[in-house]
Amino acid sequence: MTLIKQLVMIETRWIPPEPGFSLYIRPTLIGTRPALGVAASTHAILYVILTPTGPYFPPSISMPRKRNWISLFASSTNVRAWPGGTGAYKLGLNYAPCFEPQRKAENLGYSQILWLLPVDTETGKEWLVTECGQMNFMCVIKRDDGGERCRIWSCMR
Repeated sequence: MTLIKQLVMIETRWIPPEPGFSLYIRPTLIGTRPALGVAASTHAILYVILTPTGPYFPPSISMPRKRNWISLFASSTNVRAWPGGTGAYKLGLNYAPCFEPQRKAENLGYSQILWLLPVDTETGKEWLVTECGQMNFMCVIKRDDGGERCRIWSCMR
């Protein structure tokens, strides 16, 4: 974190001043074991991708937006992350299963997919929120006693 903060301080000229724009920061760790074969790496390189980016969800003809709302398509047909899976980690392999379902959701006019995992319980089927596309997801649940419970998902843990 210290090095990433220093990098951002050095490269502040790349931070876009326009509303909705941001500086994308992606720390990346790759194994560099000096051998062929399938095994945990004994060596690694850490590097940081740093680039200015425009609004992540720009308005378009296929996805009309009012007041910067993001529309969600709930899907349990395809599951992006699941208990014991790799969804809690930023791995390139996590993105490939999303491309086709995301394209279909966009064609239906939705911005992102709310990924649901069907779970059988004693009282019937329930839907576990595993992730929400390329963004965090927060909901406020009204309890039976009138109170509220807030839950935030950033990725499957």
